[in-house]
Amino acid sequence: MHEFSIARSIVESVRQHLPAGELRGVKSVKLRIGDRVGIAPESLTFCFELAGQGTALDGAKLEIEPVPGNELSVVEVDLEE
Repeated sequence: MHEFSIARSIVESVRQHLPAGELRGVKSVKLRIGDRVGIAPESLTFCFELAGQGTALDGAKLEIEPVPGNELSVVEVDLEE
């Protein structure tokens, strides 16, 4: 299941870009995923929930915007108030 390794990479990437000392958790992460990437959105969402456990992304919602092509990118991270 390559979705789990992708989910772990997303979680790690977001964690690395949080400001140092950030105490707020991540509320949501928005992705753009191309229709030719070969990722099952339901599987990625499930794996994202598992990969985020015990991190600042624990409980964060994954929002997926399907787009044409080969794109796979994080476009927005929403932090809790």
